[in-house]
Amino acid sequence: MTNLREKLLICFWFGLLAVSLNAQYRIDQWTADDGLPQNSIYEIVQTGDGYLWLATLDGLARFDGVRFEIFNKGNSPGIVNNRFVSLLETANGDLWAGTEMSGAGRFRDGQFEHFAADTDVPSIVYWIVADASADGAILLNDKYQTFRFSDGKFAPFEGRSNSAPPKRAVGSASLKIPCRFDSENRFSECLIDGRWINFLSGGSMSPMMFVRAAQDAASGTVWLITADGKLARAENGRINGIFDERDNLPKYPLYFVTGARLALAAGDADGAFWLVDLPAMSKELLFKEAAVPPPLERTENSSTYADGEGNLWFGSRRDGLFRARKQVVTAYSEADGILDKNIYPIYEDRAGTVWIGTTNGLFKRENNAFFLSESTDKNFIDAIGEDASGRVLFSSFGTVNVLENNRFAPFEPEKIRSDGAIYAIHSDREGALWIGGEKGLRRLKNGVLETLTIADGLAGNDVKVVINAKAGGIWIGTYGGLSRFQNGKLMSWTEHAGLPSSTIRALYEDADGALWIGSYDGGLARFKDGKFTGYDAKIGLPNDGAFQILEDDNRNFWVSSNRGIYRVSKDELNAFADGKIARVNAVAYG
Repeated sequence: MTNLREKLLICFWFGLLAVSLNAQYRIDQWTADDGLPQNSIYEIVQTGDGYLWLATLDGLARFDGVRFEIFNKGNSPGIVNNRFVSLLETANGDLWAGTEMSGAGRFRDGQFEHFAADTDVPSIVYWIVADASADGAILLNDKYQTFRFSDGKFAPFEGRSNSAPPKRAVGSASLKIPCRFDSENRFSECLIDGRWINFLSGGSMSPMMFVRAAQDAASGTVWLITADGKLARAENGRINGIFDERDNLPKYPLYFVTGARLALAAGDADGAFWLVDLPAMSKELLFKEAAVPPPLERTENSSTYADGEGNLWFGSRRDGLFRARKQVVTAYSEADGILDKNIYPIYEDRAGTVWIGTTNGLFKRENNAFFLSESTDKNFIDAIGEDASGRVLFSSFGTVNVLENNRFAPFEPEKIRSDGAIYAIHSDREGALWIGGEKGLRRLKNGVLETLTIADGLAGNDVKVVINAKAGGIWIGTYGGLSRFQNGKLMSWTEHAGLPSSTIRALYEDADGALWIGSYDGGLARFKDGKFTGYDAKIGLPNDGAFQILEDDNRNFWVSSNRGIYRVSKDELNAFADGKIARVNAVAYG
């Protein structure tokens, strides 16, 4: 993430991160109480637009990380049966969904199309795979017959039938591999790259009934889990390696993890579960003692999927949806030296010291530890900043204090004291010190103090944020609207001028000259070329609050809100403003 200097007031709330210290991953769970249509998840897939789709027995659920949107026959024309058991996104972006008794549906351009049994579609669609030899989908019916979809029609595929039901298809990315077996002849066949490949049992091979298979899309290597829990590797249809616990694998292989990553989720005799990277044959601890362990050790697990963010998803037959997310966010608390749970301003000064304002004092971070700054205890810290000479300032109960000789003392002149809270302390390029709060905006320059209010043209008297403007002057965010001070003059914009929300909490001007505006309850806004564009939950944001906006090196914005932190692509926001897309995709971090 880019330098935090000039980036104030970002709040991270970690009260809900109740995870065992032994866990390498955080485990989260969603059930019908959280918005799922019901608790049976039969298949999971992440589509190209970033959404996670779930096949359940009471409709399809589309998940953005915060909310579930339900598609069923009551609200979506083209769906005739809510009992979905399989999913696949094809290369052209179509989402296929198989049902338990009523054929298949295709989701294209926001509309569902139903393919019924009277159009040569199998009634029970246990699995759907992409045919590597032609466009379309291949489906299996209740009589174990395979059909291929091409040129808008279904036809039997190779005229073959299975002697027993196959295991659920698994695969890498959109590639999925169904397998079938013949117990008498002791063989297993898997549908790979559009053709059935026979894997014979015999010799050192254990019986391969109930085989599960997955393919490394990059190398073409096929991995198979055998009936007795061993792992086999095959290339060009021939098995060339068999692995078990003697090869550093956990003793009990369970499920392939497919999707954006090909891996194996497996457990050991000590109760620890591991994630095995199959191409590298290396493993990392998934969890050992998790407060909410996913149903890996039970037969209820029906689908395992890795999304593009590195999260692992587990669908269960009766316990809903689970997510294992690697602990990439570190929480700091009392054990690290921060003795107060209410944190508001965070500021990095020119020397690189990070200052943390709480409701009970000012803390600083040094040598990876936090310390209470001397003489600041019992102070409610509203804002942190620096003056033109680089001295650290903070406000508490309307008083501005300055760091001198490693101690904080009241800032002179004392007349800068306010009878209301102070929310912004900012030093501009001309050396002027700006103090914004409940009673307007004050400027201290060359010992002269000036006050600006709505009577002088300020958009509002409750000033929340002040930043430098790239073209000169400063931007001012208030509860009342947006203002700019340049060359001694104020210019303001309110909702009457097109500003989406007047409750401004954050401002950020990017390298392209666009001003990004965060509000308390009106979402994000972009101000560019004299035009405002608004973004809110209706077009894809997780929440309508935007209390701080930080940009990383990949042109993503990180935004804090009342529902945690979310990340959204700046390029997508610009594309929305240009009318090229109708929604944006945001990733929420609770």
